[in-house]
Amino acid sequence: MAEEVKKSKSWNLDELLAMTRDDSQITVGREWRENPTRFKLKETKYFLDQVCHAYTEYIRKTTDENRDVLLFNLSAFLAAGRSITANYMQSQYDDEWYREQHFEFNQELRFLTEIRNDFVHKKPQTIIANRGLESSVTARVVYADGDPRKKTAPPLPETKPSEPIVSQPVTYEVVIRPDDKLKKKLGLEDEYNILDFCNRQYKMYEKLVKECEKRFASSHKV
Repeated sequence: MAEEVKKSKSWNLDELLAMTRDDSQITVGREWRENPTRFKLKETKYFLDQVCHAYTEYIRKTTDENRDVLLFNLSAFLAAGRSITANYMQSQYDDEWYREQHFEFNQELRFLTEIRNDFVHKKPQTIIANRGLESSVTARVVYADGDPRKKTAPPLPETKPSEPIVSQPVTYEVVIRPDDKLKKKLGLEDEYNILDFCNRQYKMYEKLVKECEKRFASSHKV
């Protein structure tokens, strides 16, 4: 029995672009063509979610492997986010509006740019796992004779001495610490919690994109 051969269809670039303008055809690439900045924001959010997950895993289990996964996703988030304010907005929206934002004076955005440049052109930023000791002790409570709770409480096992205190090192946060030269240049704090820093940057990107979409709804430069 002869097998049915399914023919595949390939398109050239002109055909693909035509599809994005024809609702009756497959809308290949419609979003990234009509609103590339919004598409880049979605990419940034995707990597923010990855950073959050990797951060949690590194806190839970502080290993070299989990640290590397956090760095991989942090690098991708920084690159995607920085391109929104450095390239996409400037090319898609009004140049005068872009200049009015004075991104060059935004302290944290300048810091983000420095970190991103290190990741891309030099080496990954050093991240610091702040660690402490977690202690636990197990004790048994025995109600005294005459205490009314003794009659209603579940039967207690034979009284034994408290178990010894157990202490173990734990990671409670992961931070980036700018060097002294960068702190002086940009007026930065001593350290930044990675998760808090990334979330603040994303909220800023999201606010800017929404503002642009509202202000330039009918004049996108595509």
